[in-house]
Amino acid sequence: MSGATLSPGSIPKYVIDLGYEVMATAYEPDREHFRSVSSNIIPISALHDAPYGHRGVTMVGVGQPTLHRDGDEVAAQTLGEGYAWQLAAPEFADKLVVPDSILEAANAQARVQSLVQLFVTEYAKNAAVAKDGVVAGMLQKGTLSAGSAQFFDGSYPGAPDANRKFIYDGKPWFAASGNAHPLKFATNAGAQGVNLTASLALSATNLDTAYQAMTTTNAIDERGQRIVVRPTKLIVGPALRTTAMQVLESQNLPGSANNDINPNRGLLSVVVNPFLTDDADAWWIATDDAGMIIADSGAPVLVTYRDESRKCTVLQASFRFGAAVRDWRGAYCANKATS
Repeated sequence: MSGATLSPGSIPKYVIDLGYEVMATAYEPDREHFRSVSSNIIPISALHDAPYGHRGVTMVGVGQPTLHRDGDEVAAQTLGEGYAWQLAAPEFADKLVVPDSILEAANAQARVQSLVQLFVTEYAKNAAVAKDGVVAGMLQKGTLSAGSAQFFDGSYPGAPDANRKFIYDGKPWFAASGNAHPLKFATNAGAQGVNLTASLALSATNLDTAYQAMTTTNAIDERGQRIVVRPTKLIVGPALRTTAMQVLESQNLPGSANNDINPNRGLLSVVVNPFLTDDADAWWIATDDAGMIIADSGAPVLVTYRDESRKCTVLQASFRFGAAVRDWRGAYCANKATS
């Protein structure tokens, strides 16, 4: 059938059927790197203001066990609100225009098939790149003291973001000393609220420093009460892959003269993200969800329509994707500048 011609009336169905056939093999969610950064991924349909965005409030001071003695009244708990956070899930959309002039060729079907296959294949691959770029950009620009509206503006129709360049508390995701995350119902003490050390090269000793800061110093809620923060991964760019594996996977302590055991072996899993390239020496430790929420519509959606005024058929591909930080305690960044 490669030499068959196509009529304008038959091309929309042909294009959409072929497009989804190609999409089924070209889109590979298992290769999306943002999934290794945060496990908290929800469908667009689950957003409070679907499909545009999502808002939430982190509740604190709830469920804290209180000692009860016989005869005493059981302690009553009240719900204390933390900061409100906001996520925008903007649409990414592009189109392929198939002019009717192609349909006049003897090999019309083969030519249309080639165009659709190329467009859908490349769009499917680049959709993953775009999504990974959003999350990687948040990790990389989340250290900037001046903020980044490109990656942290959660505004969507009917819901402007009060902290367009920052996370929910008006601070960078990764806050350095002197610019710490405030506690809404408690007073910060010492180094609490700091989850960025701008100069701290990756090593076994420095990993301990960041790990202790995350699991002990910052393991407090908005009321200053003790909570559990459990990091599970070390996130690095390609340039630090070898160092990360040496620090976490060597049986003996890297660089030790006496074959000391490596106390960090197996402590965290190594996640190498090829999109983390703007500072080769930066590294992050994070919990399973990294304190993030990600909204993803999945594989791009394809639609076709006729444009009679331009004598063409249009194949449009689109998807929605967005991410926000809902708890800064879920990640710690090291060796990354604040400007």
